[in-house]
Amino acid sequence: MALSQKRLLAWHRWIGLSLALITCAFAVSGLSRTLTKVVHPPQGVHGPREVMTVADGQTALISTQQAIQAAGMADQPLAALRLRSLHGIPHYQIIGAAPARGPAAPAMGDLGINPNVAWVNASSGELLTDGDRQVALAIASRELRQPVIVGQRLDAFDYEYVFIQRLLPVWRIAEADNPSMRITVSTVAGDISSRHPPLAQVDRSLFSLLHKFFFIKNRELREGFAILLCLGILLLGLSALWLSWRVWRRGALLTIRPAARRAHLWLGLLFGGFAVIGAASGILHTVMVYVAERPPRPNPAQALGLPPNLSPPAQLHAAGDVVELDLRQLDGIWLWRQRNIQHQVRWFAADSDAGGDTSEAATAEISGAEERAAILLGERVWGSAVQLQGLQTTFDNDYPFINRFLPVWRARPVNAPGTTLYLSTDLGNLTRKLDPWDRFQARSFSWLHSWKWLPEFIRVPLLLLTSTGIIIMTLSGLWLWRPRWMRRP
Repeated sequence: MALSQKRLLAWHRWIGLSLALITCAFAVSGLSRTLTKVVHPPQGVHGPREVMTVADGQTALISTQQAIQAAGMADQPLAALRLRSLHGIPHYQIIGAAPARGPAAPAMGDLGINPNVAWVNASSGELLTDGDRQVALAIASRELRQPVIVGQRLDAFDYEYVFIQRLLPVWRIAEADNPSMRITVSTVAGDISSRHPPLAQVDRSLFSLLHKFFFIKNRELREGFAILLCLGILLLGLSALWLSWRVWRRGALLTIRPAARRAHLWLGLLFGGFAVIGAASGILHTVMVYVAERPPRPNPAQALGLPPNLSPPAQLHAAGDVVELDLRQLDGIWLWRQRNIQHQVRWFAADSDAGGDTSEAATAEISGAEERAAILLGERVWGSAVQLQGLQTTFDNDYPFINRFLPVWRARPVNAPGTTLYLSTDLGNLTRKLDPWDRFQARSFSWLHSWKWLPEFIRVPLLLLTSTGIIIMTLSGLWLWRPRWMRRP
C-alpha cells in the first residue's frame, strides 16, 4: 500500500520530535568545529626543532653502549636510539621496544604504548631524572615562550585530547600564568601534538560529548547508537525534502500559515539535503572506523635490537642546523640518520670499529638510504614486498590533516595494488593504510561531510550557514510541536 502524505507527515513529525535534540547537538558541534578551525588553524606534527650547535658537536660524546648502560636498558631490545639537543646539551633518547598487545600478532605498525623512555646526557653520561617530563617542558617552553607547568601524562584519549590526535603517550602542559591555555607534547615525536586554547577546549568537549557520544563508555553500544541516530536523521531529511516539495508544488510554500510552519518548510527545503548528506556520510564513516580501527602510533614499528658500541662522529651535527641523529639498521648495516631544521635528511655509516673516529671513511654518506628505509618499513608493517610511490609533503583528500604527520612516503604492496601505505621514516612507523574501502570512505567524508571540493572562502561560510540553518529548522519544528497550553487561545 502506498504511503500517504498524511502518514508520511506523521512519521516525519514523530521522528523529528524524537531526534530534535540530537540533531541540534550535531549541528552545534559542527558549528563549533568550523569556527574553531577558522580562529585556530590546525597544525601538523613536524618533529624536533632545537638545533645541535657547533659547540655540541665539538664535545666528546659517550658511546651508544655507555648510554644504554646508564639508562639501565642493556638487557632489553630497543625501539629507537636518538641524539637530540636539550637546552644546548646533546642527549640520547632511548626507547625500549614495547610488547605487542595480547597473544596475537600486533596490528600493522602498532607495538603498543611503551612508557620506558630514558634520556641520558651524551656528554657526561648522566641519566636525566624524570627525563621525559623535563623534555616535554623544554619543548613546550620553546614553543609557547612562556613559563609552563606539567599537568599529567596521558596514556589514553579523553574528552579534550580526542582520538583524532593520533599520538600516545603525551604530556599535557599549561602556561604558568594562564592555565586555561594548554598544549600536549609528544617526546617521541619531539613536537607539540595538539594545541588547546580555551575555544578549542570547548570545541573538543562538544565534539566528544555531542558528536561522538563519548559519555557512552561501551564502544559497540556507542557506535550502534550513532548509526541509529544517523539513520533517523537520514529519514527525517528525506521526508522533509519530499513534504516541502509537495507543498511547493501546490504553490502554498509562500502562503501556508502560521509563519513558523512556513519558515520550517523553507528551512527544510534549503537544508534538508545537507542533513541527508551529512547523515549518510556519518553512517559510512562510523561503520568504516568501527571495521578498521586506527590505533595510536606512539613508537617506531621496527625494533632496533641491541646496537653495538657506536660513537656519533662529531662533524655529523657540527653544521649548525641539525636537530636529530637517529641510529638505524638497514640491511644489517648500522647507520646514523641526520635530519636538519629544513627537514633535509642524510644518512652516514656508523662504524663500530671506529670508536669515535671522525675520518672520511668512518662517516661516509650513504645515498638512497632514505628510500631504502621507507621500503623496509613498508615491508615490515605489511609483511611482504612493497613498491615506493614517492614522497608526500602536503595533505590531500586521501591523506587529510587527521593523519598528522608530514612528510610521508607512499608505498604500494605488490600483492595488493589497490592499497596505499603512508610511511613516516621520521617516526619509524605507518601513519595510514588506505585500501579501496578506506579510500572510498576518506573521499566520501571529504566530499560529503567536509566539502573539501569547495574553495575555503565558500566552504567555511556554507558550513556555518548550514549548521545554523539546521539548528533553526529543528527549533522551529519543536515550536510547532509545543503543547496546547503554550499556544494562544
